[in-house]
Amino acid sequence: MFVFEIIYEGNNAMKNTNLVTLNEPASFISESYKILRTNLNYLITDEPNQVVLFTSSTKLEGKSTTVANVAITFAQEGKKVLILECDLRCPQIYKLMNIQRSPGIAEVLNDRFMISEVIQKVSGVDNLDIITSGQRPVTPYDFQGSNKIESIILDLRSIYDIILIDAPPLLNVADTMVLSKYVDGIVLIVALHDSKIEDALKSKKELDKVKDKVLGVVLTKDTKKKKRYSYGYENEAKRMLRNKKRKNKQLKKL
Repeated sequence: MFVFEIIYEGNNAMKNTNLVTLNEPASFISESYKILRTNLNYLITDEPNQVVLFTSSTKLEGKSTTVANVAITFAQEGKKVLILECDLRCPQIYKLMNIQRSPGIAEVLNDRFMISEVIQKVSGVDNLDIITSGQRPVTPYDFQGSNKIESIILDLRSIYDIILIDAPPLLNVADTMVLSKYVDGIVLIVALHDSKIEDALKSKKELDKVKDKVLGVVLTKDTKKKKRYSYGYENEAKRMLRNKKRKNKQLKKL
């Protein structure tokens, strides 16, 4: 399992660098996302058509931003990529990508649209499709009480090289643990300075139930000043990985 750190610059980091891999592909932060992509490639290359779920303990930890940027790097690599937004209560992907919220997966689950009718393209990014959350239903959809989402994911596997699921936070609803049954890998997002240690440990306890699928932890929202490099980004990332245990022993337990 890896522990990886995404370093943002400035106090308004999340606001200014939401789609940094698209808008600033040569930046330090973009290189960090590419190295994260490389780590995921290494961990999930046993079988084609992989499904990776991203979650967090609570909202506002950088989960959707991470999903969007990692998806773009996979698409830039030439893979056919789908973002499946399953956070029906607090969706962010459609905002990040500047696309329509609906119709989306909610309308498919409620038999109002076919899956092929809700797939959207992303302007300026070849090979990347998105299925948004759709409109929030009056009555929350019960993932646990239906096998429809399993069938949807199975059908989508035959179309895409990799599917990234933007799942709800672990500690808010049961949806993520239900979705975990249908994926190949899970990545936990932890906001380095914002997340409560107790929340992260609760999430770790939940993920222990499916620990064979947990690929790693991504630490976000670190705004420390980066060093200046003209090359060697990968070495810097390796250095951060080696030093993570020394920097934060409790988060390393994840």
